Amino acid sequence: MLLSLGPPAQFETIDFSGMDPGTQTSHKIKWSKRTIEIAFSASLGSPGPNIKPGSDVIGAARRALRRWSSIANITFVEIASPAVSISPASGGDGTNLLTVADTPENEELFNAGSTTGRTRVFYDPETGVIAEADICLNPHLRSADGTALQFSTDGSPDTYDLESTFVHEIGHLLGLDHSDVLASTMQAHQALNGTYGLTAFTGRTLSEDDRQHVRSLYGPGQHLARIEGRLVDNSSLGTTIPLGSVSVWAETIPWRTFKHDCSTRNRKAREDLSCRRRYRPGPRHQHLSRVAIFCG
Repeated sequence: MLLSLGPPAQFETIDFSGMDPGTQTSHKIKWSKRTIEIAFSASLGSPGPNIKPGSDVIGAARRALRRWSSIANITFVEIASPAVSISPASGGDGTNLLTVADTPENEELFNAGSTTGRTRVFYDPETGVIAEADICLNPHLRSADGTALQFSTDGSPDTYDLESTFVHEIGHLLGLDHSDVLASTMQAHQALNGTYGLTAFTGRTLSEDDRQHVRSLYGPGQHLARIEGRLVDNSSLGTTIPLGSVSVWAETIPWRTFKHDCSTRNRKAREDLSCRRRYRPGPRHQHLSRVAIFCG
């Protein structure tokens, strides 16, 4: 749904929610910058009854942001905000707010109790460049028969997975529309936990369809590593011979489990390798490269 702001307005808005799969706007809507500041509303620290007590609301939001930044060339910067209501369609305030608060302004966004969240995007109609995007979760979530529902992070039956909802809405914040691929996180419908006796956690991860669409807007992630060094054979006492044919295997692992082992089974080799990695900002999610060397 496009809402025009009138002749003096500089931006148009699009509200993403229960739109038909495959709905397209006339513009390629995206951010022109690669670092996006996200304001965590104070409501995330004290959510209402729409979220199951004990749920890891802030953790779910952070993990959802990392899910997108890990595969596309974008970086999110988290800030705190006392604000609880998203900007009205008549004009933004320049803050990209993530809120779960029950306020009249937020409630006006939802004309259906089964809609889990909505994202309002302000963009330049001439270029499609996003100026602001706000995310709000439904403060009065209900089933088709009117039963009150909740979000959760522990997979409780008959609740919606909070992290999956955040991942989906952040996709909208980045400019992605709904997908008609059923396995994608950006499909229009979210299942309840307990459907067919299963948790509904698949929306926490991104399908190949999700990856292709976000990378078409921002390019692939720049999480690049570089391995440098030299390998020599020191099996003969007092001499070192450059190795002419070796296989090097490397993988990325969490830094907390990093181990350094320079031994090989078939030959004694001395390696002088340094692993350099460019990190995204964020607490405790750095990774290192582990290298294994196989000699003939």
